[in-house]
Amino acid sequence: MLYVPKLLEFDDLIDQLEASFLEQGLDYFRSHKVSEITHDDEDQTLTAQVKGKKKVPYKISISVDDELLIDGDCSCKVNYNCKHVAAVLMADMFTELSVNSSEKVTVSKTANQWQKEIDKAQQAFNSPVESVAEKNPQKLIYVLTLHKTSNIPKFQLHIQTARQQKDGFYSDEKRYNPSNFFLHGPKDYMVDVDIQVIHQLRTSNMLSKLPDIELVGKGSGELLNTIISTGRCLWKNLESTSLELGKNRNGKLSWQVGENGCQSLVLKTNPAASIVLPTTPPLYLDLDKNHCGNTQVTVPSSVLDVLLKTPPIAPEEIESVIKKLEALKIKLPPPDKLTVKNQKIIPPTALLTLTCHNESMSSYLSDVAVKKRSDIEPIIKLKLDYQGNIIHPSDEATKFIERKGNTLTQQSRDIKTEKKMVALLRSFGAVLFTEEYGKVDIEADTYVLPCSADKEAERWVDFILEELPILEKNGWLITKDPIFPFKLALSEDWVMTFNDSKDQQSFELEIGITVDDEYLNLLPVLIKMISHYPELAQSGDLTSHTTAHHLLINLKDGRILPLAYKRLQALLDIIVDMFEEGNIKKNRVHLPNWRAAELLELDSEYGQFPIMRWAGSERLREYALRVKNFSNIKPIPAPENFNAELRPYQEHGLAWLQFLREFEFNGILADDMGLGKTVQTLAHILIEKQQGRLLDPVLVVAPTTLMINWRKEAQRFTPELTVLTLHGSDRKKHYTTIQNYDIVLTTYPLLTRDEEIIMPIPYHMVILDEAQYIKNSKSKATQAVAKLNTKHRLCLTGTPLENHLGELWSIYNYLMPGLLGHEAQFKRLFRTTIEKFGNNRRAEQLAKRVSPFLLRRTKEVVASDLPPKTEIIRTVPLEGEQFELYEKIRVLMNAKVSKAITEQGANKSHIIVLDALLKLRQVCCDPRLVKLDEAQGVNTSAKLDLLMGLIPELLEEGRKILLFSQFTSMLSIIEDEIKLRQINYVKLTGRTKDRETPINKFQEGDTPLFLISLKAGGTGLNLTAADTVIHYDPWWNPAVEQQATDRAHRIGQDKPVFVYKLYTAGTVEDRIQEMQHRKKALADNLFEGAGKGNLPNSDEMQALFQAIDTVD
Repeated sequence: MLYVPKLLEFDDLIDQLEASFLEQGLDYFRSHKVSEITHDDEDQTLTAQVKGKKKVPYKISISVDDELLIDGDCSCKVNYNCKHVAAVLMADMFTELSVNSSEKVTVSKTANQWQKEIDKAQQAFNSPVESVAEKNPQKLIYVLTLHKTSNIPKFQLHIQTARQQKDGFYSDEKRYNPSNFFLHGPKDYMVDVDIQVIHQLRTSNMLSKLPDIELVGKGSGELLNTIISTGRCLWKNLESTSLELGKNRNGKLSWQVGENGCQSLVLKTNPAASIVLPTTPPLYLDLDKNHCGNTQVTVPSSVLDVLLKTPPIAPEEIESVIKKLEALKIKLPPPDKLTVKNQKIIPPTALLTLTCHNESMSSYLSDVAVKKRSDIEPIIKLKLDYQGNIIHPSDEATKFIERKGNTLTQQSRDIKTEKKMVALLRSFGAVLFTEEYGKVDIEADTYVLPCSADKEAERWVDFILEELPILEKNGWLITKDPIFPFKLALSEDWVMTFNDSKDQQSFELEIGITVDDEYLNLLPVLIKMISHYPELAQSGDLTSHTTAHHLLINLKDGRILPLAYKRLQALLDIIVDMFEEGNIKKNRVHLPNWRAAELLELDSEYGQFPIMRWAGSERLREYALRVKNFSNIKPIPAPENFNAELRPYQEHGLAWLQFLREFEFNGILADDMGLGKTVQTLAHILIEKQQGRLLDPVLVVAPTTLMINWRKEAQRFTPELTVLTLHGSDRKKHYTTIQNYDIVLTTYPLLTRDEEIIMPIPYHMVILDEAQYIKNSKSKATQAVAKLNTKHRLCLTGTPLENHLGELWSIYNYLMPGLLGHEAQFKRLFRTTIEKFGNNRRAEQLAKRVSPFLLRRTKEVVASDLPPKTEIIRTVPLEGEQFELYEKIRVLMNAKVSKAITEQGANKSHIIVLDALLKLRQVCCDPRLVKLDEAQGVNTSAKLDLLMGLIPELLEEGRKILLFSQFTSMLSIIEDEIKLRQINYVKLTGRTKDRETPINKFQEGDTPLFLISLKAGGTGLNLTAADTVIHYDPWWNPAVEQQATDRAHRIGQDKPVFVYKLYTAGTVEDRIQEMQHRKKALADNLFEGAGKGNLPNSDEMQALFQAIDTVD
């Protein structure tokens, strides 16, 4: 807070305190009623006492903030910034303070500063200012207004200062407070008559209610004559012409009929005037002649004032009033005797006119207004039509009266309906002109649509197209004045024109609209719009960048062509990435054929968003229709000699693969793991061969772990197809025969190594299994597959997207370059907007873009097509140190077993055989299980790598997995790997004391992976939450293995169960599995216990210990 006398000036008091409080406070100050003035240093407040009418003086506390705003509290009834506060402030300002500000001070009766103020006021009566004032362009202006409040006229005077221009009009007007005159004296632009007016205002007590000044009561008529004599008296505003004194006119009292037949006394003049003002005596106002003069009446002014205040006389009171008037000495015409009839209320018709306000807007805008307006302001005029009676909604009259003779017929207005009409208009954002620009002289019920100047056209066009139809639907009658500035040209004829290229592999697109038989190319407009809203690359949503509903195009004839953003949005969703540099030539877009299917969405006949007419190439339209209807492809049965029965979803997948081939498309078969992607692909290849199209080999590129699976499944399901595996050190001998095979298998690493051999060969089809291997667009594998010479490309993967959308772009950039644009464009339009901003619109657009070229079915979707249990064999070869370790132990164990059988006989060698087989099985699982010196330091496990690639993919698909192993030490190794990958799991072994907790966690969905030792959990458990079982190391007794599987596949299971069995290729695991199928009793003899059966014969024993290298 700040000390009042240091910074506060008297003008601050004038601006913040009411004039009446200032005048009364001045009297208190002059009468020395202020005492006990004290400044408090800590609170920064000014306190004092003021003696009033009561015995106890009023207590005042005042503070002033940094912006010099006065905050005065008083113990009087007014309480805040009252006359007592004003007295204290003046006493403090005009009184010298003592040295110690905390001491009490008394008011000096002859303060120097106060004396100066008194002297200034006295000069108002003595100083000859007129000669200087007349030359000053600054003038005192008097503006008259007349308003009716509750049928009582309120005639007011507004005093302003303004600068007179050369044309006689005024500018830079500001309100003038007459109280300043008595505090500071006259301004240098005031002349004698101005000073006379201000004194008359005070002596007539018309300054008591400032800032309002009402010209009523005794002397008001004489005062108005004086004001008009200044030549600076205006009616309503500064734009009007100064009023002149007119000749006296005779006045006559007469009765005027109002609502309900009530009659009121009114004063009329002859000749008739526009208004008879309520001054004493009355003056008339003739707006046609701009005259104001005296009204002469025979009735004394005091009586006339009383008569004109006579309340309306109701029909039933007329008889008594007539009798009273007859008794008066004053002769007055009696009121008429009338009969009143009321009609039924009828709702009005709203009449809305669109026009413009031509007056200069500059005088309506404040200094801080941000709008920049022209002199033409579009406006809305609202009127109501009551069967020919046209009124404004704001009119005060509530009834319509029609008089025929002495009968009055009246009809009440439907106020409830009127309010609804006004509310409806306001709901569209319309506000009264006076609400937007202040009190101005304009027709009642004139509305505007507030908006910035640069958005004006958009706002009004949206109102015309979006909101006027709603009003018309509600029965409003709309009129557009010829001077209304926004004239529209409307057209629904949007057209896409297609022209085939010479090779019919691409086409040219032109987008346009026909307006009054004139064609307008929209491509330049769309390009400009996209460049104007670069953020569209992120949001893809026009509505997020503009509140308008239409894009406006100015036509040559001055009309505006509005293009609905909803329509443009549908167009933009499809074509936003078409406007790349190099695509557009001569206002046409050059595109590949497959983009036509997207554009068909806009076709007025076939599209999901029918907004445009298709013109041009019918070949392309037919092509687009077939692509659009890809989801309605009829399933294809398995080809002849295919050794499996395809399930319904697999038949549909086969049909989809044939669809891609027919239209020379490429795609991703992305079914969940275990749904038979390989089977469907093999059936597709077999059809290609049987129908004579397989003239070149099919190259399958897959991870090393899948080489054996591909070879085995081809041998099993399509023995008619010849298969070559390019793998291992001896692969080079097959280079020259590659083209002799139907299917050629190789791995991603070998593809780059054998690039010189593989790349030049033409292929009918290249198939990438586990295509996520090319998810990195910069990797060697991705760059290598792009160089392959092929007609068709197909990717197989259950996880086309693992981490981010850039992976999906990389795969499709291989399959169909250009489908998702170049990498930077894809990142801008899709990846960033979806991943960073969560833009659902962009996600939907991307899904639509790739949907014809991606087929994905989850196990939930095709559950009805699946058997209760599906068994899947996954085989992986041993390599490197693990392969070498297996061979060492195999040779050692083979020699040990042969020696034992030779020395002890077969029946006594059972334990030695089982121990030898156990060690080989442990090497297959993980070398760390083997307790031999030879195994030390060998830490690689092909099967563990296979498992750790399998589990995350299954969990990504939402699978609930039971993982069995007979080796608890193997479960510990798996557990370590799972922890590294931060996968949630539970575990059950023979050492688990609390079995209930892990079981409940798994069954209730808290964890998706359950590690179980075969002996601890192979029987007695009910784990129906699981839908996937993995046997890491297969048990040689199928019954025991089946019991473990039945933990999930049992009564109460409502989902198909997938059972994965993991084998190492060509090892003892593979041999025993084959032996199980051929001779179940042999396996029983081997593993059901020593001495309970016979060992294999020599040939079978030799097969068990056979070297991996010799496996076919």
